[in-house]
Amino acid sequence: MFGTAVDSDKYFLFYRSIRYRIFYTLAEFIIFLLIVWNAIFYIDKILSLREAFCLEKYLITGIFVVNIWKNIGGGFMRLIVDKKDLSEVLRLVAGVLPARSIHPILANVLITANDGSLRVLCTDQDMTLEGRVEASIEEEGSIGVPARKMADLLKTLDDGQILLSTNDSRLQISQGKGNFHIAGVRAEDFPSVDIVGNIIDTFAIDRSVLNRMINLTSFAVSRDIARINFSGLFFKISENLLSMVGTDGQRLVLIRRVTETRNNPCEMLIPARTLEQ
Repeated sequence: MFGTAVDSDKYFLFYRSIRYRIFYTLAEFIIFLLIVWNAIFYIDKILSLREAFCLEKYLITGIFVVNIWKNIGGGFMRLIVDKKDLSEVLRLVAGVLPARSIHPILANVLITANDGSLRVLCTDQDMTLEGRVEASIEEEGSIGVPARKMADLLKTLDDGQILLSTNDSRLQISQGKGNFHIAGVRAEDFPSVDIVGNIIDTFAIDRSVLNRMINLTSFAVSRDIARINFSGLFFKISENLLSMVGTDGQRLVLIRRVTETRNNPCEMLIPARTLEQ
């Protein structure tokens, strides 16, 4: 009975998503025709071009229509995802969000639907966390929404499939007969982050060993973020040895461990808050 209820709910969401998609497609087409009609009329009137086929008129009209279409369309992201999986990933990545920030947009989570999964990303511009959830994607897209508000809303929903869709800068979350809207921001306005970047080298070490090294050294670093050189842990990677140093200028802790792979020598300073997260 439980499996049947879940399947029926999924089919209901799928049916409704198709129905809404047909409605939005028709609405988009009607708006597009109105834009083209008005654009041709006014541009023709302004330029006083009465020839039946005037290249300049239709070129300007095309540019005008494309720009308006991009602004009003923004694409409709549409997907079905498991509520429990999304809540868990959101809980994990939201841990990086700053309690207070001079940039209000950093309170948002960036949601991106592509490649058959839903990407969830939060950043404070010093540290970035990303998670992915399997999803049934009908339309790819992305949007930024307040992370806390979305997490609180997901807590009120039942376990099972939910439908996520966007209309310009608004996210709609649907389950059963309930529809909830969250005002968001365009993905283009979200800070640009590259969580992977260009990978130069890698090394392997047991996770428990690395956690113990961090715990034994992080207490010695300064908690004053203005003292950048003392607020992080210094990593030195040699051929098969990892050294970690923490200091606040008055005390110093050094610990070394053998790594599981042979490495290219490198050095780096990583904020302690990033490692403790």
